[in-house]
Amino acid sequence: MSLLDAAYELWLDKTWGRRAVVVFTVQPDRLRRMDVATGPCVPRSGLKRPLQSVLTQDLGESPAQSAALFTALTGRAPEGALVVLEVAGPGRLSVCSEMFLNALADACEEHLALADADRAVGRKDLPTFARAHDELAVAWRRAVRWPRHVAPLSQRLGRLGWAREARIKKQPLYMWHGPSVPMFAIATGRMPDNSGVSPHSEVRRPPD
Repeated sequence: MSLLDAAYELWLDKTWGRRAVVVFTVQPDRLRRMDVATGPCVPRSGLKRPLQSVLTQDLGESPAQSAALFTALTGRAPEGALVVLEVAGPGRLSVCSEMFLNALADACEEHLALADADRAVGRKDLPTFARAHDELAVAWRRAVRWPRHVAPLSQRLGRLGWAREARIKKQPLYMWHGPSVPMFAIATGRMPDNSGVSPHSEVRRPPD
């Protein structure tokens, strides 16, 4: 790990609850629509929409943890899996190496084939697919240190689909790491009459 990487990891450790990763694929010229300092989920000045939805964020994940998925997939060291393109303030934009992209996309294809095989014999709950998905998530967790509060990593494996899409479209697969963007859930329900809120009002609150 370089001194720059070590310094960045130290900064991330101090801001654990606010860090995020966004995995996405676009044509390289569309990167002009994002500010690396704030990331693809924040509209650049003068633009109404961000490059990616805030719902594409995975919280509490560092570059080292992202790259460790390469180890889980291939058994190889993670060095070189992510190539840094730009660092601006707290934001860091990287591109997946060709080997990392292909490892992700290949895993996606394998999982899809398992799901098809399950459906072909009437297994609607897709047990073979689910087992492979969970086994990869466990291997990823074992490949690098994670805090206990991070949810099962299987919820983060949607990036396999991003890699498959990137390969089909012959586009790069990017990973941006930096400060997370606040997300809000919509909670609906009947409130007490003295609350000052209409019985069917929508109340925005941070997710649990």
